[in-house]
Amino acid sequence: MRTLAICSILLAAGSGRAAAQTATQHKNVQHAHEHGGAKLNIAIDGKDATIELETPADGIVGFEHTAVSDADKKQESTALDTLKNRIAEMVVFDRSAACAFTARKVAIEKDPEEGHSDVKADFSVTCGKPPAGTTLRFGFSKIFPRIVDVEVQLLNGDQQTGAKIHNDGGTIALSR
Repeated sequence: MRTLAICSILLAAGSGRAAAQTATQHKNVQHAHEHGGAKLNIAIDGKDATIELETPADGIVGFEHTAVSDADKKQESTALDTLKNRIAEMVVFDRSAACAFTARKVAIEKDPEEGHSDVKADFSVTCGKPPAGTTLRFGFSKIFPRIVDVEVQLLNGDQQTGAKIHNDGGTIALSR
């Protein structure tokens, strides 16, 4: 299964950029921190997919500081559980593909140099049939209203595409 780094590098390489530039740009993009935004990479291989999400913790949790109080710890835990349990409502495959999501990683990572916190999540998806030929929809803003812009990079066989989804508006047609 392809991962975020492979997906990002292949998408950029498909645009004609050199591999060395791509790796450097990927590193810089990884550390971009824009409140209200998220980066979503999706790699589909037949019936299986990998989904990786990165967003400032503020968009998921409501704050970026280290949770110290019991109230903050509960808010953080609840928000991360919501992400784990409702990802299928945020990255919406066509129902006919019968896709099931499994959280491999959902964590908050602190950047000690910048003082920012990001939520980084990695999911595997197994579908009953390949989702090729269907449409992918999004619902981040419905679950986490602070996330308004999602930059999506998609790799699906020979299809390499990107889209900026604003307030859950927009879809991506998955080629056959």
